[in-house]
Amino acid sequence: MTSVSATFEVQDLFTLPDRFDTFVAGKVISGVVQEGMLVSILIDGGAFWTLTIKSVESVRTVDGRADVALALDTSNEEAQIWFKGLCAKGDILVLQPANMANQSTDPTLASGTSGAEHQSRHP
Repeated sequence: MTSVSATFEVQDLFTLPDRFDTFVAGKVISGVVQEGMLVSILIDGGAFWTLTIKSVESVRTVDGRADVALALDTSNEEAQIWFKGLCAKGDILVLQPANMANQSTDPTLASGTSGAEHQSRHP
């Protein structure tokens, strides 16, 4: 059984022209999300792509909704495109402590969302 520190529901993905970070906006479902957590995205056949949360920021959507945005370290445009192809609105990101990064984890959760389920970590 995996020790889960936080779960996060994705509402939007965006980038800023002057930064190579990919922002995942949404809401914290459970736990506490912190800078330095790792987000492991299921790629294929049990392989994961792990990204570090560089910062946790507050954002306001065009419709006035307040969201939390996780700035993920996607170091170039190709990484941003990859991430946007692997993560979508409604996905649930599971965040775990970085010290659990080398432990075996189950990449799925039972949730009512239509999106893919993902795994992650934090310090």
